[in-house]
Amino acid sequence: MTEVDDFLAHYGKKGMKWGQRKAARQQESQDIIDARARQEDRKKAHASAVNKLDSYSNASKYTKGQKAAEDAYFHSRNELLYGPDAKTAQKKTRGEKVADRVVMAVGGTIVAGLITSAVLLHPNDWK
Repeated sequence: MTEVDDFLAHYGKKGMKWGQRKAARQQESQDIIDARARQEDRKKAHASAVNKLDSYSNASKYTKGQKAAEDAYFHSRNELLYGPDAKTAQKKTRGEKVADRVVMAVGGTIVAGLITSAVLLHPNDWK
């Protein structure tokens, strides 16, 4: 019989999170990008509906075309604000989150350096 070692073998990459698949993270980012593209299409449709509704603003009589334009306007507005992609499009992708962290770290260092240099150059102004 062979003796079994008491250890847990991990065959992933160093730093890899347990239970997370790279493909799932990539799919989530792709879903966000796709949702943003659909939201852009909805913005264009809403702008078109606004323009069509504005074309009826000088009309003295309420027409079927104006009613249809109003319906299209409200429908496009609701799709834009409350549609299934509205919340997804506001999320940040993994790359955007990393970029924000880098900008905040670098920006914080720069601001701290400026404050320190201002205090050192003009110590009497900071008392």
